[in-house]
Amino acid sequence: MKKTVLLSLFLAIFLNVWSQDKHSEMIVEGNYWEKNLYIYNPGEVQNSCVKAILINNRTIDSVFNSNSIIVDLKSLKFESGDNLVLLIQHNEDCQPIISNPDAIRPSCELYLEDFKHIRRQGIIQWNNEEFDKNKILELEQYLWGKWVNVYNIGNSDTAKINSFIPVLVSRLNLFRIKQYDPTTKNITYTKSIRVRTGNRNIVLERRRRIGEKINFNDKTHYEIYDSEGKLLLGGVDKEVDISHLPKGEYWLNYDINTEYISKK
Repeated sequence: MKKTVLLSLFLAIFLNVWSQDKHSEMIVEGNYWEKNLYIYNPGEVQNSCVKAILINNRTIDSVFNSNSIIVDLKSLKFESGDNLVLLIQHNEDCQPIISNPDAIRPSCELYLEDFKHIRRQGIIQWNNEEFDKNKILELEQYLWGKWVNVYNIGNSDTAKINSFIPVLVSRLNLFRIKQYDPTTKNITYTKSIRVRTGNRNIVLERRRRIGEKINFNDKTHYEIYDSEGKLLLGGVDKEVDISHLPKGEYWLNYDINTEYISKK
């Protein structure tokens, strides 16, 4: 279990590295159904259209010498039905094709007509009347290779709030709403909406070793794990008080970054 948690901390690093290159991106969300994925890589083999393939922010491969690419999902230790986000970076003048999209088809998708991002107001907005009766609703954001609950909307019958001001991460943001049936335990998700932030860049302001507080140059999502992979702190802020944490080494997730920090 510890290895699994620690591995997830490394995954967020790769998206930041690859997104420095100027390539187009294909993003597909779905679930794992115990099948491998087949991708057609058009163009000349010497100049591969596909430049990188990432699953849940983990780089699967970056060297392609064939027009046919097999993504071995079985080797990634997914359980049947697990959520996954596939990101294919490719040249701007070509378009890869997923030959068997059913291999990662969404388990169940909830369609909302009014689920959207209103850029001028900086809000995520939805219509509570579009949900099924007596369901528990949560707004989720894709952070560090996983979906994170950022707002509890409440029961679909009584929820009054239909908008939320999100804290965006650098570059690409994904949001979706989770609908949970407390009677049947069934879960459905909306199709995600995508929000890009342009030149936003969150920086960790620090010395060689961090003291009583962690400071960022702007408000951001963060998580702090100990060296064993146990989550200690999490939230949204510009300044994080860590005075109660003992001296030692910690993993810090913030914005789209993952770093190893030392508290003196």
